[in-house]
Amino acid sequence: QFISLSIVIFTMGVFFHFTSDMQKFTHIKLKPGKLIEDGMMYRCRNMNYFGELLIYLSFVLLSMHWIPLLILALFVLFVWIPNMKKKDNSLSRYDDFNEYKRKSNLFFPFF
Repeated sequence: QFISLSIVIFTMGVFFHFTSDMQKFTHIKLKPGKLIEDGMMYRCRNMNYFGELLIYLSFVLLSMHWIPLLILALFVLFVWIPNMKKKDNSLSRYDDFNEYKRKSNLFFPFF
């Protein structure tokens, strides 16, 4: 059952990560210069990071040890979150970014 849970988390992570990357890719091709604020990005500005977190979390859970969890948490805190904030600063050039930021979350789509 524990392995099944890890597989489900991994599968959801792959879905969120690659679907959001594909949406970003097609949006940039079809609507260059427009802020992406719909679809996978409606509630979360960094859905690809969220998907990647689920992928890594599935492996961390399978390790059944706290050290990989600590390493993942440190990586998120010191690498991903600063990168997300840099991305937000870059996106702030769009006129409607402040409204989008208000209605969406930085990292977790379901809170």
